[in-house]
Amino acid sequence: MRILGIDPGYATTGFGVLHSSQGQLHLLNYGTITTPAGLTLSRRLVMLYDDMMELLSTVKPDAVAVEELFWGHNVTTGIGVSHGRGVILLAIEKYGALRGGWLTFKRLLRCNPFNHGDFYDPVP
Repeated sequence: MRILGIDPGYATTGFGVLHSSQGQLHLLNYGTITTPAGLTLSRRLVMLYDDMMELLSTVKPDAVAVEELFWGHNVTTGIGVSHGRGVILLAIEKYGALRGGWLTFKRLLRCNPFNHGDFYDPVP
């Protein structure tokens, strides 16, 4: 199973691609999607959406994990990151088009001790 893990943001979105087989995880690739600071939030969100769609089409994941947001002291930054996470979830939904649902890390991997986000499983 190929898993795309995403740490959402609107300025910088991190991602990692894992292969899971027989309880073993192997890192295949990782990187970031960035948007320039001088642009409007709406333009940055369009860029994030386009880049996410390209990433999903390139990686062709069997499942996608999106980290939950953890609010710190800066609510303004948290709101922007929430917008970014929403755009990422939209891209995943468009890619997976209602063929699956959300699963926790632990349930999907059966060996992951963490449960800090959601998995989108596009396969029914």
